[in-house]
Amino acid sequence: MSEKEITPNDRGNKQDNLNQKPVSQGRRDAIKALATVPVLGAMAYGVYRKRKQEMRNITSADMFHFNSEVSPLTPLSSDGKTIRLGIIGSGIRGKQLMIALGFATPQYVEDLIQANKQNSSDNRYRDFR
Repeated sequence: MSEKEITPNDRGNKQDNLNQKPVSQGRRDAIKALATVPVLGAMAYGVYRKRKQEMRNITSADMFHFNSEVSPLTPLSSDGKTIRLGIIGSGIRGKQLMIALGFATPQYVEDLIQANKQNSSDNRYRDFR
């Protein structure tokens, strides 16, 4: 065969040769592709953190979920019985906690009433009526 004669196989090889990039161009494309890996990793980590937080929120919400058939609060009843509560071993903080919970001693309430008589704008005793 002479150089002027081209067979069908030769035509395909020439097209393949035209489509092939130089080796350095292929490396550049590979480096560009690898440059996106950290970005994808950062995005994947963000998705992971978001899903983890959502699962934590769902778990927290389930902890406080009450059945609608059962009321978590019991109805108030005033049958005259006194309930005595106390916190042992907490010093002055125990008294402060009991007052904050609404369980003040009669002497404390009386002191608040006396303070209201001296200063009409002091109405703290109303919390303990």
